Amino acid sequence: MVPVHRMETLFGQALAYQCDACKYHVRSANQGLYIDHMCPTSVFPQELQFSLKGHQDEVWYVAFSPDGRYLASGSRDKTCIIWSMSDFSIVHRFNGHQNEVAYIAWSPNSKYIVSASSDRTLRLWDVEDGTQMQVFSGHEETVTSCKWLGTNDRFISGGLDHRIIIWDINGTIVKQISSPRVHDLAVSSDCSLLLVADEKTDIHAYDLTTLTF
Repeated sequence: MVPVHRMETLFGQALAYQCDACKYHVRSANQGLYIDHMCPTSVFPQELQFSLKGHQDEVWYVAFSPDGRYLASGSRDKTCIIWSMSDFSIVHRFNGHQNEVAYIAWSPNSKYIVSASSDRTLRLWDVEDGTQMQVFSGHEETVTSCKWLGTNDRFISGGLDHRIIIWDINGTIVKQISSPRVHDLAVSSDCSLLLVADEKTDIHAYDLTTLTF
C-alpha cells in the first residue's frame, strides 16, 4: 500500500535535492518542479563590502557577540580586537597573551570573552570596560578551544595536552579529565553533552553532567 501523502513527500525530496545542488543557493525554491531550481548569481554576494584593519599578523578566529553588537577577532599577533558592528571601529584591543590567539568564546550575556592561546593559557576579558579579569593556567600545551556552559560564570576548555578543564570565572578549576588531543569542542544547547573533535578521525561524546563517556 502506498503511504499517505507519498507523492507530496517525493515532491519535497525533489525540491530539497535541487536546492542542495544549487551552486548559489540563498533563497527558497518556490517555482515548483516544472523547471530546475537555480538561484541567479546576482543574488549571491560577489563584491567585497569593506575590510577590518587592525591586526599586525594573520587573523585566526572571529566570532560575533550573541547580541550582535560586536565582533571579536584573535590573531597570530597575540592580540584580540573587539570591533563595533555599528561603525566597524575598534572598541578595545586586548594585549596579554605571549603567543597566538587560537580561539575566542563569548559569554551568553555578551559582556565577556575568553581567549585561548598557544601560550597554554586562557584569558577572561571584560568587553564593557576593556580590562583583563583573569588568567587561567592549567593546560600544558596549546589551548585549542573553549565554550561557555550556558551561564556567565563557567566555561570549558580543551587543548593538545589531552586535557579538558571546567573553570569558573574566578580561575578555579571545577573539574578536569584526561581526553584525546582536542582540536575543537561543541556543547549542546541544554549543556548536557560535550563533543570533542580529536586529531585523528573521531568525535568523542561526554556526559557533561558527570563529564564521563
